[in-house]
Amino acid sequence: MLHLEQEPAAAPLGVYSGVLYDQLEPGAEIPGDRRVLVQSALLGLVDAGWDRIPAYRLSASSQLSRLGKAGSWWAPRLTPIAGQLREEEAAGSSPLVVDCRSGSYRSMMAMRSGDGVRMLEVAPVQDSGGVRKVISHDAKRYRGLVTRVLLAAETAPATAEELVDVVGEGLAGVSGRGSSRLGVELDGDRLVVVDRVD
Repeated sequence: MLHLEQEPAAAPLGVYSGVLYDQLEPGAEIPGDRRVLVQSALLGLVDAGWDRIPAYRLSASSQLSRLGKAGSWWAPRLTPIAGQLREEEAAGSSPLVVDCRSGSYRSMMAMRSGDGVRMLEVAPVQDSGGVRKVISHDAKRYRGLVTRVLLAAETAPATAEELVDVVGEGLAGVSGRGSSRLGVELDGDRLVVVDRVD
């Protein structure tokens, strides 16, 4: 970490790895009418379309010497940025934000619907005979699939209802952990990805 500025840097979607990023198409590009921001325990907030970053390993729960937990250190510093982002999105043509972050990263920079912006948290659930259970262990896979669909869409959805249609159509050919295809529903400010199992 001490010599991080001397490390080679590359586009974030080519640097980050893991279950979510494994779902993206190799070399996936970000369309001009969309913005992908990545919450970073090291860098705060990364613009995946413009920034260049080095490879690193640090999580929101990491304890840093003299600074404490990374996520807690960032939270007050990112609060003003959250306000700026809300204003920018409200003024755009599609004031809709899809939040694929896990809870620890959402706590670094809280953002909620309001002021003309609709925030939708991707919330995968498993449905077994009508009984639903929140998916936590494999949630990143479903968030990655949603991200892949939205990057591949011809245009950015302008409303939550349009988003449900676009994501639902994009996931229509994708199997979940069960034998059924994945479904998508809107539940308040949650974009619910439903994996039905027999």
